Formats: sequence, C-alpha cells, structure tokens
Amino acid sequence: MLIPLRDLFSKTLMMLARGFGIPHLNFYSAPIMYERLGNILIGLGPRQVRRSLFQMRSSKDMKSGNRNNDNAPRRITRELLEMGLTNTKALEGWIYSFWKDEESFLGNSGGYAVVKKGTILSWCIGVYRSADRIEVGLETVEESRNQGFGMAVSKECINEFLSNGLTVDWHCDSANSPSLSIARKLGFKEILEYSIYQIDT
Repeated sequence: MLIPLRDLFSKTLMMLARGFGIPHLNFYSAPIMYERLGNILIGLGPRQVRRSLFQMRSSKDMKSGNRNNDNAPRRITRELLEMGLTNTKALEGWIYSFWKDEESFLGNSGGYAVVKKGTILSWCIGVYRSADRIEVGLETVEESRNQGFGMAVSKECINEFLSNGLTVDWHCDSANSPSLSIARKLGFKEILEYSIYQIDT
C-alpha cells in the first residue's frame, strides 16, 4: 500500500528531522513540477524561499591558519564522532540528512569541525557528491557565531575538496547574510538564484 506523500513528510521525515534537531526541510523540484509540489505540501505550512548557488572551480590559496591551535578545525573522523562531544547529535543530523551511514560519508565526502572544551562549535561537510562536484554545508551553533569559526572550517573543507579536483558548490538562502558573506570572502562566484519550498519541522 502506497503512503500518501503528505503523510510521509509529516509522519516520517519531519519526525526524523526533529529527532536530529533539524529545524526545517527544503524541497527542490524542476520548474515544471514546482506548483504541484506546493499543492502536495499544503497543510504543512510551506513557504517559498529564494536560494543562491555559488561555485568555485579552481584552487585558491586560502590560508587555513595554525592547525596546532586549540581552536583550529579538526577533520571529522569516526573517533571524533564517538568522543561524546556536545552537539555530536546535531552534526550527525547533518551527516545522515545526506548520507545513508557514517561509512558512506567518510568514504565519499568528509568535513571539518571546531571543537573547544568538549563541544563542537562549528562544522562544514560535503553534503552532495557527484564524480566531479561536491556541495558543502556549513553550521555554527548560535552562541558561537561571529567568531570566525565558520570561515575556518569552510576554508579547510573547501581546500581539501579543491585539491582533489572537485568543483565546489555552495547553496544558501538569499536572505542568509552571514552565509552569503562567507561564500563571497572565500572567492565563490554566484551563478544562479532559484526558489524552493521550505517547511518547519
């Protein structure tokens, strides 16, 4: 028996997202299906959100700072995820939103995090991957923003992906000024603006 899509979203996906502390879900579609998707989501409080796509194709000399510093980004490894750090569940929510398990994430993507006094403060990971492209996602916990952590983890992540010959994509809401600012400071070029539907979990 097929489950109605609206029930799948409300009774399964939204509950899973809440469990991992994911505040909202984004729904993408081809333009020809955009109106139909909006009709499917009626009742779940969908809103239209403008998004921007930035892209970096060539390696940039982005200085990553001193790796020995206590606040320097650390590679996300199995060991880091098993240390019992505060905000591990939030980081895992990001990972499992895009990858079926830890092994597929570590084998095909990767990322960096800033850890201080037993707490993960910021992370940047590869979220979507094809043969020659990868999209990155960035998060900094609210109380640790505006301290340069997001820029630091992004530099590490992007440098690594570029050195592996990948084109790096950066998507963010067009109203997300901090994310737009980091993307531009890193050297990304804006190539597209588009609309999606977003629902709160």
